[in-house]
Formats: sequence, structure tokens, C-alpha cells
Amino acid sequence: MKVWTLDAALQRCQWPRHFREILSQTILTGLISDPYAASRLINFSTRSALVPFDYSLRIFNHLHNPNPFTWNTIMRAHFELQNNPHQAITLYKLFLAKHAKPDNYTYPIPLQCCAARVSDFEGRELHAHVVRFGFHQDVYVRNTLINLYAICGRMSSARQVFEESPVWDLVSWNTVLAGYVQAGNVKEAERVYRGMPERNTIASNSMIVLFGRKGCVEKARRIFDEVRWRDMDMVSWSAMVSCYEQNEMCEEALVLFVEMKASGVTVDEIVVVSVVSACSRILNAEMGRLVHGLAAKVGVEDYVSLKNALIHLYSSCGEIVDAQRIFDDGGVSWTNGIGFPGKEQGWLLGLVLGFLLVQEGLDKRVVFLESDEAKVGSLPNPRSRWKEETESTFETICPAGGFDSVKVCTVSSLPVIEANQDLQPADPEVMTFYQLSRTPIDRLCTLKKPVPASSF
Repeated sequence: MKVWTLDAALQRCQWPRHFREILSQTILTGLISDPYAASRLINFSTRSALVPFDYSLRIFNHLHNPNPFTWNTIMRAHFELQNNPHQAITLYKLFLAKHAKPDNYTYPIPLQCCAARVSDFEGRELHAHVVRFGFHQDVYVRNTLINLYAICGRMSSARQVFEESPVWDLVSWNTVLAGYVQAGNVKEAERVYRGMPERNTIASNSMIVLFGRKGCVEKARRIFDEVRWRDMDMVSWSAMVSCYEQNEMCEEALVLFVEMKASGVTVDEIVVVSVVSACSRILNAEMGRLVHGLAAKVGVEDYVSLKNALIHLYSSCGEIVDAQRIFDDGGVSWTNGIGFPGKEQGWLLGLVLGFLLVQEGLDKRVVFLESDEAKVGSLPNPRSRWKEETESTFETICPAGGFDSVKVCTVSSLPVIEANQDLQPADPEVMTFYQLSRTPIDRLCTLKKPVPASSF
């Protein structure tokens, strides 16, 4: 086999045995020692699903003096295919130790590895190497540096690299804007967005997400309307629906979702979760069922986040049977809202709330038991922000179930207990807690007798 026939043979390679035959021929003819031929073999083996990664490593280890292209290929394979950024950086250090000269295609790889590991120290070392070898003017290398510093939270360094760049392409603008969005810096993000020579959909979507998080709904809607007449995509609709839901403008979120469907835009699980959450806030089970049916139609109903949202919706509206059915189907996140603070209280709180709403004989006030144990198998720390969100949830839901008022009662130092173990908290006349039982419905705070008003 000759060098000029190798590429043609690789193009015709369709089965693993074909590659093994080609590899055998290169070994028998000694072509494997040729740097170009070896680099072609490694490049093909790392990009093809036909060839195990071990083949690439064996070919690489056989080489006495790999060229920069081969080093770059094997480093990229470790990072992208093997999901091993640490090994890719180790190879880069070995590359320098062998006195090989990197090129402008080398540095984006270890810089991306540092970003994946959020390794600021190694990233600054690599930045020094970039300057030393004279690649600091390369646009691709600069954009990767901006992204690294933004991910590590060093926006001053990211902005400095951006300002010193001789050429600002679309990726440069989007990367520095994404960094400010991630940092939640509205002022600087707006300044970058206004300074963009061409505002693209990616940048506009980032601003909608940021304004939604910061409660600037009018600004988000203004950008959404601008994009609407340019080049709107599914992400734009999803970001605006989520913005409304996050800011408790649930009716607006539902109206916009209907417009989205009428426009023929594809629906994904992210926007469906936002709409279901909006239905939960306003206790609109009917709309929630329609969205649930749509999720099943487009094939996104099996996502865990959507199942958690649906359980919360149905149980909040008193539809315990439907909530239990979704839970029994499996795939529900057990840790969503149990000992982990967050916006959504999760399936357990949803089932508890819904169960309380449909039970008879309860007092007009609901007492909710919390624990100091912040882990699975117990309820969250009463000193956390989650306590206020829980009380707010009760105040929203309980009046719809006929309860006049709400009181969150904290019992300190409640340990994790075995299934159906009867606890005697500080006031044994108030409640008995069943935890870790066989069905979620049993994980409830049940009143042993009506609580007198004076106890509040």
C-alpha cells in the first residue's frame, strides 16, 4: 500500500473488518511509520463509529515523532469522544515536553478542557502559552479564551481579551454577551447587546433569558417582539414563555404558548414544563391536561422534569389519582424538592398538598411539619429560603381547597426514621409523622386532633 492509495481505501471503508485490513496493510508495508499515513489513520479512527478508540491510541503510541495535526487529533478525541478533559490536558503537557511546536489549532482544545473543568488556574497558564507562541491574535483562540474566562466567572479578563481582539466576529460578541448573562450583569449585557453590529437570534434569546431572571418582563417582551419580525426560533418562544412563568404572569404565558402553537413552531420539553408550571400556579387542571396530551403527542412526556411538573400540577388541583398514576409510571426524581431548595417543591410536596385538599375532617388550618435534616428521607431545613416558598405555596393552594388560613409549624431536630415509625414531636397532641412508607401518599403530616386557634 502506498500513501496516495490510503485515503481512497479509507473512503471506501464501511465495516470494522475493512479498517482492520487497511491497518494490517500499513503495518506489513511499513507505511504505519509515515507521519502523514499515521495521521490519516488516527483521524479516521477517531471520527468513525466503526473503530474502537483503542485502535487510535495504539497507532498514536507507535509513532516516534507525531506531527502537530496528530497530537491535536488525539487530544480532541480524548476530550470530545472520551469525555476526559484531564487526559487531554495531560497529552498537551506531554506534547510540550517533547519540544513539539503547537499551532493555532492546538490551543482551543486544552482551553475548552479547562472550561469544562472550570479550571481558572490552568486556563491562565494556557493563556500565557498562547501569548508566548504568538497565537493571541487568532480569532478562534481568542473566542475560546473569552469563553473560558466567562465560565470561570472572570468577566474582567474575558472583556479584556475581547477588547484587545483585532477582529470581532459574531462568535466573539455572542460569547462575551453569554458571559454577562451567566453572571446576571444586566447593565453590561445591555451595553454589549446595543453595541453589536448585527443582533442575531442567539444574542436576543440570551437577553430574554436574562431579563426573565431579573424580572424585567417588559424589556424581555420588547426584544421578543423585535426578534419576532426577524428570525425567531423555538428558543425565542420558549424563553419568553418561561419569562412570563418565572414572573408569575401565568395567563400571559398560556396565551403566548397558544400563539406559539398557532404559528407552527415545534414544541420541546422545556416550554412544556414552563406551561405546566404556569397551570400549577393558577390551578388550571384543564389546560394542564391539554398540554399533557400535547407532550405525549410530540414525544416529550417521559422527561423527568416534565413528570415532576405534572405531578405537582395534578396534586395541587386535587387530582391525586392522576398524580399517583404518573408517579407509578416511574422516572420521577426522588430528590426534586426533598431536602433540596429550589423553585419547584417537587412531587412529594405536590402529593402532600393535593392529598390535604381532598381529605375530610381536617381543621381549617393546615400544620406542615419540617425537619432539620436536609437530605432525602426528611424535609428541608426550616431556616432555609425553602420554608418561605413552601408557606407561599400553601397560601396559594389551600384557599382553593376551602382552607381559610395557613400556618407553617416547625419541629426541630426531627431525625430520619424507618417506614411507618410513629414519632412524638415537641407537641404530641398536634401531629404524627409517617415517613419513608411504601407509597408517597403515606408520607404526610396527619393531625391527631383539631388544633385550637390559640396555638397559632
